[in-house]
Order: sequence, then C-alpha cells, then structure tokens
Amino acid sequence: MKRCQRLPVFFLALACLLGGPLTVQAAPPDSQPGATSAAEDGASAKDDQTSSKADWQVSAKGGVSFFTQSRSNALPHRLKPNLRLSALTSVHKELRLGVELVGVLSESTGYRLLGGTVAGRTHCYNGEVFDLDLLFGVGLGTAPKILSPNLDTESKLAVWANMGLGLHWALPGDIVSLGMEFLSEQITVVTATAVLTIHL
Repeated sequence: MKRCQRLPVFFLALACLLGGPLTVQAAPPDSQPGATSAAEDGASAKDDQTSSKADWQVSAKGGVSFFTQSRSNALPHRLKPNLRLSALTSVHKELRLGVELVGVLSESTGYRLLGGTVAGRTHCYNGEVFDLDLLFGVGLGTAPKILSPNLDTESKLAVWANMGLGLHWALPGDIVSLGMEFLSEQITVVTATAVLTIHL
C-alpha cells in the first residue's frame, strides 16, 4: 500500500527533473520589434517629407540705380528706378542659383536697361532670423552708351555682370522675408533695392 502511494510522488519528481523550471523573459521596451519598426517608419516618413518639400525663393525687388558715368550731375539723370524679379532654388547647402529679370526704367533710351541674368546667392552668415549673402549674376541685356566707361559703345546688346551683398530678415512663419540688396552692375551702375521674398 505504501509503495502505491509513493508512485505519484516519484513520477512528479521525475517530471520536474526532465522538464526543468519554465521561465519567460520579456524583451526590453527599446528592443521590442514593434517599437523599433514604428520609430524607423516615423524617421523614414520625416525624411521623405523633407526631401519632397520644394525649396524655391521668389523675390520682387524695387529700388534705384545710380549711373556713375552720367555726364549730368542732375539727380533725375543719375538716379533711375530699378525693378527686378528673381526665382532661386537650392543646389547646395550654401548655394542658390536661378534667374533674374532686370529693368531700369527711363524715358531716355540712353539710360533704359532691360535684360536677364543667371543669378546666384551664397551665405556669408546664416542665422535663425538674419542672413548675410554674397550675390552674383551673369547675363545679357541692352547696351546703352551709359554703360560704357567712355560712352562710346555702338552695340545693342552687352554681357551683364553684377556682384554685391544682400541682407535678409525672416518674418514669423518662415514663408516671407524682407531684405535689402546692394549691387555693383556693369562696373558703371550701383543699385540698391528693397526685397520681398516668398519661400515656396
């Protein structure tokens, strides 16, 4: 009788020895596959959104051009209204390239300028609110005698070139910025303009 009572205890002990204790360890929160996959998907979506975002700057500019070679010292002859329209896109972290249309308005064809340039801008200082940029451009436009140092040109078209500095301030929302630009153009013209830029 005692031998029969000991059999269940014997089989229970044998089962424990063969199977051993069963333990389950939970994976750390950071190493769980679901959490890692969600984080990677979020980062990928953010990168896709950044890469697909357009990066154009469209600027309207208005100011005055000062003709250094004018034979008249009267301000209406020396100073002429200047209108410009540009569209630049980012081709490098510190460089933007695009096109710019230029017009210097005057009743006299001797002062009137119409043309376009391949324009560029590179950062000298890039802050959160204020930017200082180096500006440059090369293009083609009309060639009145006022552009010639000796006032003796006979060409109808001339190669245009300019270089200068731009100061730009970002407004809240990062969609619109205001600025001032100062350019030396075709050697004989100095231009100052106010700038309104839309960031697309």
